[in-house]
Amino acid sequence: ERSHAGNPSQNNNTILQKIGIESSAIILQSRFLDDHIVANYGYRKDDVEVFTNDSAPRLADGTQNISPTAWSLPPSPTFNSSTDSTNWGVVAHLPEAWMDSVGGGMGLSFHYAESANSQIGRERSNILGNNLAPVSGETTEIGFTLRVNNWLSLRYNDYETLQIGETNTSLTEKFRPLVQIYG
Repeated sequence: ERSHAGNPSQNNNTILQKIGIESSAIILQSRFLDDHIVANYGYRKDDVEVFTNDSAPRLADGTQNISPTAWSLPPSPTFNSSTDSTNWGVVAHLPEAWMDSVGGGMGLSFHYAESANSQIGRERSNILGNNLAPVSGETTEIGFTLRVNNWLSLRYNDYETLQIGETNTSLTEKFRPLVQIYG
């Protein structure tokens, strides 16, 4: 749980915020066929509650009253989300006996993995003020490792990463003053 005050908000006010994150995870790694196959699996679940107040009361002179007696967090969350992610992968090591014909001490492994994640604890909203889901991503990776000897290895990775729900503020920042004036 973290809370802070004093950062500027989109209204250029002071912001009071408390973020609570509850996470749980499990990881499993297994080895098969005399350690020639190594598999792993991971699962994570995050529950997030954000309490935000970006409207500090004003004093008679127009300045903001950010004293704890005048300015507090709302009783219920302004944003909450629940996300989960799954990651898994497998590595296949060729038996050393197969590699002896190529050259002693060499090894060859192949790997494949899929993973997903999200950026938790960050409150986001669209131009209409509706809450948005956390930014998330997915990655697929495939490749191989060639062990030449005990001190030199060559690794090749090919991966693709997708970002889902990323915010591009270049356009909305241009219209924000209009929304504040006419909204």
